[in-house]
Amino acid sequence: MRHSTKLAAILVPSAMVLAALVVVLSALPFIQERLVQGKDMEPTLHEGDRILATKRKGHLRRGDIVIFQYPADRSKTFVKRLIALPGELIEIRAGKVSINGQPLQEEYVDARLNHFPYNASPKRIPVGNYYVMGDNRDNSNDSRMWGPLPEELIQSKLLFHY
Repeated sequence: MRHSTKLAAILVPSAMVLAALVVVLSALPFIQERLVQGKDMEPTLHEGDRILATKRKGHLRRGDIVIFQYPADRSKTFVKRLIALPGELIEIRAGKVSINGQPLQEEYVDARLNHFPYNASPKRIPVGNYYVMGDNRDNSNDSRMWGPLPEELIQSKLLFHY
């Protein structure tokens, strides 16, 4: 019984500090809070998770998770991971991604969510564009379907989720 009391004494103040931090950060004009909808980013993000993202994108790197306007319907926003950068050559064979001829190490992809043996011939990503994919490769509407994402559609970059 004493251990659960000690644990509660630690967790309750921590949760309060996190809640206060989220309130303060989400009030900043360059921070946005969003609710994750869908399963595209599992196992990294789950439906119902909340995310804080910065509108100050800075230098975008492979692996960053970004929020952007869906190219086919700009009234919708999607959350995906940057896989290939402008000027890079991407190829996908049996669901495995290679960038410039080198296999991409994707520890964030769960093999149980990547059964579909998708193939894509080598494609050079145009300047000013990115190739984005969901971590749940079997259940993601991403660049494999509609092509490279223009940078101007990227609204923000993930800071953290809770």
